[in-house]
Amino acid sequence: QHLEGQAFVLFVIAIAAAEVSVGLAMIVTLYRRTGSLDPEHGRAADSALDSPLPIAALVTWLPFEAFVAILLGTRGRPRRSAGMSLAAVTVALVGAVSLFARHAGEGRPLEYATTWLVGGEATIRVGFLLDPLSLLMLLIVAAIAFLVQLYSLGYMAGDPGFARYYAFMSLFAWAMLNLTLAATLIQLYIFWELVGLASYLLIGFWYEKFSASEAGKKAFVMTRFGD
Repeated sequence: QHLEGQAFVLFVIAIAAAEVSVGLAMIVTLYRRTGSLDPEHGRAADSALDSPLPIAALVTWLPFEAFVAILLGTRGRPRRSAGMSLAAVTVALVGAVSLFARHAGEGRPLEYATTWLVGGEATIRVGFLLDPLSLLMLLIVAAIAFLVQLYSLGYMAGDPGFARYYAFMSLFAWAMLNLTLAATLIQLYIFWELVGLASYLLIGFWYEKFSASEAGKKAFVMTRFGD
């Protein structure tokens, strides 16, 4: 059982590293090319002040920054870790409200995409899809993520893994926010996989308990089969 557990952990780490790397590569591409994304639908062009792209990039990037900062810098400072995670999701919520208020009522969707990978005749594009349904889901996800993290300040108070919990919550929020604005199926799939990874980490958060560890494994395996 001990060797089986170690093998499963290595398997999860390998998949997690691959998923995070691909998801991060997509977001870095979008973040670096925000000013040059091609509008595929909707208005032909946006003015600098009216463009939703900077806000969309901010919303989909900040939670990941909080996740990395907590894991690498503030794991020993629980209150600062919680503050960073809450600050990131609060800004994401404000951005989601702004995007919904300004663009949900538009008749046609706004879709911005850029080329991510090219191989032979195959071209993989990534971008943002801003239509009423996507913006509504973005608002719902951001609001629930904010409320859960706010409630967790009291619920998780005093837990030895307090900072680690908020790192995982930031990862979950990052994956969900990117999933709601995904413009392509490959982008949607990658961030759905990251949602599954974050779910595994949160379900098995108290890994010292056998029941929690087994529940995390079951969730991870069933998510892979479902995908």
